[in-house]
Amino acid sequence: MNNYDNVKRLKDTIYSKNLDCFIKEMEGDFFIEKKKMVWDSLVWDRYYNFYKYDFFKSKRKSPLDSGFMLFSKAYIKHLHSYGRRNDYNQRMNVLKILEGVLLNEFQSAKIYNCSNFIFERCVEIFTNIYSETTAYNAGKELKEIEKFLREYNLADLGYVEWFNPLKMPIYEVKSYDHNLAGHDKLPDISYIVELAKFFAKDDNSLSKRDMFTASVLTLLMCAPSRISEILSLPADCEVWEQNSNGIERYGIRFFSAKGYEGDVKWIASSMVPVAKKAIARLKLLSQSGRELAQYLETSEIYRNSLSNEINNDYLLSAEQVCSVLGFTNLSPSSINKKLSTLDLITNDYTYSLKSLNEILKQWAPDDFPWYDRKKNIKYSNALCLLKVCDFKRLSKSSGKLFFKPVKHNISYDIENGGIFSRSKQQSASDSSLKTHSIRHFLNTLAQIAGMSEFDIARWSGRQCIAQNSVYDHTPHAHMVAQAVKAKALEKVGNVIPVKMMFENKLDENKEITGSTLVSKHGLCRLKYAMQPCNYYPENESGSDIKEIRDLKIKILSISESDFRGGNMAAEKWKDFHTKKINKGEING
Repeated sequence: MNNYDNVKRLKDTIYSKNLDCFIKEMEGDFFIEKKKMVWDSLVWDRYYNFYKYDFFKSKRKSPLDSGFMLFSKAYIKHLHSYGRRNDYNQRMNVLKILEGVLLNEFQSAKIYNCSNFIFERCVEIFTNIYSETTAYNAGKELKEIEKFLREYNLADLGYVEWFNPLKMPIYEVKSYDHNLAGHDKLPDISYIVELAKFFAKDDNSLSKRDMFTASVLTLLMCAPSRISEILSLPADCEVWEQNSNGIERYGIRFFSAKGYEGDVKWIASSMVPVAKKAIARLKLLSQSGRELAQYLETSEIYRNSLSNEINNDYLLSAEQVCSVLGFTNLSPSSINKKLSTLDLITNDYTYSLKSLNEILKQWAPDDFPWYDRKKNIKYSNALCLLKVCDFKRLSKSSGKLFFKPVKHNISYDIENGGIFSRSKQQSASDSSLKTHSIRHFLNTLAQIAGMSEFDIARWSGRQCIAQNSVYDHTPHAHMVAQAVKAKALEKVGNVIPVKMMFENKLDENKEITGSTLVSKHGLCRLKYAMQPCNYYPENESGSDIKEIRDLKIKILSISESDFRGGNMAAEKWKDFHTKKINKGEING
């Protein structure tokens, strides 16, 4: 027993020394998004807070255990140094839950007490407090922590490696009409038509608010984008380039919201005039705001529409003050009301251009001059920068100068603005247009049109090709028709007609893989990185045909062999084939 205690004490000493060395190496202030993070602080900007997980929703904040807090800070700084800067909330929550489990089991949150048992206890908590998808992602984050502890020898994790026992849930997709109507992830086509009619109106017949919202939604229709990517576009986002055939192409320079970084979204020729018009309108709406930001970024005096003949030290009337601020054609009572709202003195000849500009600089947002620091976009070059005075009803902002629209503002205007009022009156349903549904819609159209998986991912600004399947809502009827109408001995994309399968011997080394789908309509070759097809025709799978059934069993054995060989992506395909074969036996 004494020998056991000595060995354990020696191990704990080794792990403790390793942890101390790691913390000392990482310790010290650093920067996130060019903002200085103070090492001893309990909150690092808006990204991380080092308080215990509030299991009982008491809303009381207690700092993490001191030793665990130092490890957490060092671990997060280590991840930032290697570029892992997303999923802030989830990473922090997993660390907090891990600390809670350690305290519950050992009355101490020493990280070297981690073990497979501790990780399993964490997973139990994930499944109790999170949805299936969130719990799975939390398990993935916990696996990263386990790998890190093992790599840096910070805990006695034994020889058996821990794996996330949770699997990504696969949801059944409900059937819907072949014309894409009725799917909860896709927009109601009537709203798309109404948007086109609204956007086609003359500039003079649109309010600034409606012009802005319609232009943003129209840009979403030009290429599959996230609303945050559109709202953070730079004013100089337009790109013209000649392709290999010497034809000039038009694109929009953007920065993806989920790790793909910067690239160009090339616009289809038919949509180029539409995209140009939308960007021109947004430039017009943001011009005065960008000009004001440009002046505030320099030492020049901003005078707006005020004459250049007026000296910088000349005292201005209340009307002239309003003119500098962007309020024109106001009655005396309205002038007083506006100035009072801005906490300015309403008397004439109180402010000069010079003193007024000093006030404007004080009103600048805390993050000025950076509209989006991560993307290196300043206020003076933000396409969607607006002035509060022009968009007061939409912004509801506490700021006095600039309005940075976000997703919530666009969603609110869709529900409460005038763009879709006619559609809502005509429609008996309570459906509306969600900004992200347009992205799903364009991805589905690209799948139907036969665009390659790589091109769809790149066009969408997607880092992982496997995520294409999440946005693919191609109707089952369309997919079956594609296979049925294929001519004999002729391939259509990845689909090989059933006649070719049996009349011509397949090169099984090339044509058959563990990610192949086969039915009585034909054979479809996919990749392990992709998710199994949600639209596989179960009732028309052809399991009653001996040749097809034998082929299914062979495909299953290939996926099982690949999984045993270490290809983890083959597991979901193995499970999929097993389920379909067993279901075929029951149906048969």
